Amino acid sequence: MIKLIDVSAHNGVIEWAKVKSYGVQGAIIRTGFGEEHPSQIDKRFISNYNDCKAVGLPVGAYHYSYATTATDAAKEADFVLKLLKDKQFEYPIYFDIEDRVHTKLDKATCDSIVMAFCSKLEKAGYWAGVY
Repeated sequence: MIKLIDVSAHNGVIEWAKVKSYGVQGAIIRTGFGEEHPSQIDKRFISNYNDCKAVGLPVGAYHYSYATTATDAAKEADFVLKLLKDKQFEYPIYFDIEDRVHTKLDKATCDSIVMAFCSKLEKAGYWAGVY
């Protein structure tokens, strides 16, 4: 079993050396949420990424989605790909599809949303997953 944690700006400043000393083996860091806009980038994404790397913790990421169509999901994927540029990830990049906007959608629509996001990331060389 691998001990991972997921984090975002909501967790504040994290003492990554202490986290590692507790036996955590990696982190899944939120990139942001929704479509591309500077206010949609998680305020601690870059610092969490850099701080994990500084203490030798492997990293993955997740993106919180508001997409209600495959087209919206593809736009979110483009946003994420820009944020991932020039970074190395040892764990998958997850598509977080759990917002209340998704509860009103049928299975086929949700499937198309997930496929649009994940296939775009996989075509770019990332290992994609659903959160």
